[in-house]
Amino acid sequence: VLKWNEDKTKALVRFFETRHQRAWVYYRNISPITSKPDIKKRPRSWLDGQQELQKYQSELRKAGGDVKPKIEPMDEDASNEIDDSPSTSDEIKSCFASISCQTDEDPNKTVIDKLRKRIDDLEQDLKETKEKLNLQQQNKDISSCINKENDRFNNGNSKKKVKELIATFEETLQQNGTHHDGVIKENSERESSLEAKISELRSLWEEEKQNEMNKLKAEIQVKYDQEMVELNEMENVRRKQFAENLKRITTEQKQQEIEDAKQTLQRQHQQELDEIRNVFEQKRREFEESTNNLQRRHVASVNELRAVFEQRRRRELEETKSGLVRCHDMEVNELRGAMSREREKVISELKREHERVLRDTVRDAKRKQWCCNCQQEASYPCCWNTSYCSRHCQHVHWQQHRLHCSRNLVYVPGARAANNMAKL
Repeated sequence: VLKWNEDKTKALVRFFETRHQRAWVYYRNISPITSKPDIKKRPRSWLDGQQELQKYQSELRKAGGDVKPKIEPMDEDASNEIDDSPSTSDEIKSCFASISCQTDEDPNKTVIDKLRKRIDDLEQDLKETKEKLNLQQQNKDISSCINKENDRFNNGNSKKKVKELIATFEETLQQNGTHHDGVIKENSERESSLEAKISELRSLWEEEKQNEMNKLKAEIQVKYDQEMVELNEMENVRRKQFAENLKRITTEQKQQEIEDAKQTLQRQHQQELDEIRNVFEQKRREFEESTNNLQRRHVASVNELRAVFEQRRRRELEETKSGLVRCHDMEVNELRGAMSREREKVISELKREHERVLRDTVRDAKRKQWCCNCQQEASYPCCWNTSYCSRHCQHVHWQQHRLHCSRNLVYVPGARAANNMAKL
């Protein structure tokens, strides 16, 4: 595993010794490299091959690796397994299935006839397999006899002769070693003659061995043919006896046997139908369980994918939301900064304008005189610090101003004003 994606649902995986170098693989299909794979049910051919390999290795160990091992034929357990092989079981199941499909349409007689035919075919197949096994056993016996004869021949006089020749050859070599160097040519001639004799003896030994092997094979073949002829004769005698016994049976016994056979066949047929119904019911339940399991797995996978997509959608929404919030905050901060700068600028301008207007108004106000009663522009001065806009305001304010007025009353108003002043 090189790396994972963001959701931790896929991994980038590196393959070895394949045409695909890298690929994205779901996490449910990834297992540690130290874990052992799940071993599924092995086929029968693989098991047979493994057994033969084990036998081969064991025989090689016994022989020290110099002798090629012999694969033994199948034993009784193998024959039993062949009898219970999946081909026969599949044929029986197909026969039962065809019978169960036709029970509703065909009458009982046709079903019974089909069962009989099918049973006869199966019995014939079993007989053929047993005959094959017997032939294999006989071949095994023949090979064992041949091996025994080979061992006997190997342990016979020819081996002794070869050993004696080798011993004499070694003695001559030792004797020749003690002589003078001038006798080397004679020794080489003797060695060549001895080697020629040894090769001749070996060829003679091989020819004798081959002849004895051929004789043994011919004798065994003759015995096998005789036994087969005897077996065929015995089989013919048994068939004749069986035909004679059938002829001796009376008609009543035949009818009774036929009725008994019908009853037994009916019972067997009913039992087989019950078994077939049970098998179909069990298969139906298994199919329903498998469909329910598949539905549950599908729902679980859909929920898991939905949760993954929902989580991814929420994450994307949160990311987009956070991005929008960041952008909005940045824009708001920029707008606030611009508004604050603009406001400060406007406030500073307004302050300057206000100060200017205030200075102007103060200057103008200082240049003018104002009424002490109504604070309007005055046009009638009274004393050095008091002015009025009209005589009415002067008469109204006189009660307060007369106490501290510093002007000498030189001017005397009219009679009407005098009366008013007198009243005041």
